[in-house]
Amino acid sequence: QNERIQKAATLLKSTDQTIKDIAERTGFSSVHYFTRVFTEKLGCSPGAFRTLYTDVKKMTYRNENDFTER
Repeated sequence: QNERIQKAATLLKSTDQTIKDIAERTGFSSVHYFTRVFTEKLGCSPGAFRTLYTDVKKMTYRNENDFTER
């Protein structure tokens, strides 16, 4: 299960596939069960995980006190 969740996290970060498609691709028969397990393991929902990752990815680090959007 941990390997499937890690694979799902990678897909959430690197693709635009729907959460339902990622759940199926990583072997979960239900998107609801996938969401519950993902949230228990990583502390946030798959949608929130993707949003957090893409928001961080958009930022560039200029100095320790200054983050700027690309």
